[in-house]
Amino acid sequence: MLVAYEDGSVTLFREGSLPKMAGGGAGARLSKREMEVLWSVKRHREPVLALDISRDRRFGISCGSDNILVKYQLENRDTQGTPEIDTISLKANGIADVRIRDDSKIVALAGWDGRIRVFSSKTLKPLAVLSYHREGLYCLGFANVSTKAVSRSSDAKGSIGNALGAGSQEGMVSGEEASVKKMKNDGEKSSSSKSEDDDDDNSDDSDDSDDGEALEER
Repeated sequence: MLVAYEDGSVTLFREGSLPKMAGGGAGARLSKREMEVLWSVKRHREPVLALDISRDRRFGISCGSDNILVKYQLENRDTQGTPEIDTISLKANGIADVRIRDDSKIVALAGWDGRIRVFSSKTLKPLAVLSYHREGLYCLGFANVSTKAVSRSSDAKGSIGNALGAGSQEGMVSGEEASVKKMKNDGEKSSSSKSEDDDDDNSDDSDDSDDGEALEER
C-alpha cells in the first residue's frame, strides 16, 4: 500500500503476518493486522495532494501544492530500502490531481492554473499542455469510451479508445481524446492553448518511440 502525507512524504507499506486470536473461546476476536514499512521518502516541500499507481503496479506518481512531480519505482516493492526515484520541476505550483493511463504510457496532471499537463510516464518528458479552463482544476481521469463521442471531427469512427476528462472550479467539464497527437493538433487550433516550454518545441527524444504515439511537445 502506497500512502501520501501532508508533510510531503510518501510511504510504502506491506501487509504483515496474519493476526493472532486475542483471547480464547467464543469471545475470541482478531487482533489488528500490523503493517510493515518498506520505505518512506520525502521529495515534496508541500503537502501531497494526489497519488496514482500504474495498472501494472510498476511505478507510482505523486504531486502536490508545490511544483514537484515525483515518480517512484515499485518493481521491487517487497524489498526494504530507498526506491529509485525520478523528479521534475514544473513551471507552476499546485497540482490537484494526477492520473496514469491504463497502458501506463502517459500521465496527466490537473493544475490550479487551469491547465492539463500531459507527460510521458517513461521519461517524464512534457508532451502537451491543454488550456481549456479559466480557473483551477479539481480533478481529471481517463476513460474508455467511443472515440466518436469525444472527437471534434465529423468523420470520426466509433471505435473504442481513451478519453481524458477534467473538472474545474468554474463548474466546467472538458473532454478530450487521449491520443497525445490528437490533443496536440486540437491545441494548436485553439487560441487558448499555449506552449509551456517554447524552447523545446523542436526537441527529439528517441526514448519516446516506445509510447506508440506522436509525442511531440507543443
